[in-house]
Amino acid sequence: MLLLKRLVDLNLPQPDVPRIYKKWIPEVATGFKRMEIKEEDIEYNPAWEKDGIKIVDKDWYRMYLQKKLSPKLGNNGTWTKGYFGAWGIVFADCLVVSKDFSSNWVIEIKERLNYEAIGQVLVYKDLLEEDYPWLGSLNMGIACLYGDEMLEHTCEKHGIRIFELRRQ
Repeated sequence: MLLLKRLVDLNLPQPDVPRIYKKWIPEVATGFKRMEIKEEDIEYNPAWEKDGIKIVDKDWYRMYLQKKLSPKLGNNGTWTKGYFGAWGIVFADCLVVSKDFSSNWVIEIKERLNYEAIGQVLVYKDLLEEDYPWLGSLNMGIACLYGDEMLEHTCEKHGIRIFELRRQ
């Protein structure tokens, strides 16, 4: 979480947008639609709803929603459609939401830019856009201490911004 704090301290992404117009939401739960969990079965975290943000973060999911959804698990721990419950819901490292919801970001946080980070941010973008359509089209970013010149071209090609926090 040290890199997340650094991201917030630097007011990234979009440092030109005042900090008071952004929310950094760590560990956002996603994958509900692909697990065939209906929207009416999802209760959003009331702590974020006061800001007009309908979201499930990791703490809310683990403390509350997971228990509520557990009757959908079969005796052997699988969802009714055959997916293993623990693997279906994943957590995006950080979602940055602008006050007017016009420019929202999914940010993967790693010490080093690597293949895993690129794959994760691409998948999380898809899942978040499916589960939270109010977000619109998400921008993608990877916050890291160390970049990798070999991978930066791939990121640029796929519209993934790199925030090399060590240099800032």
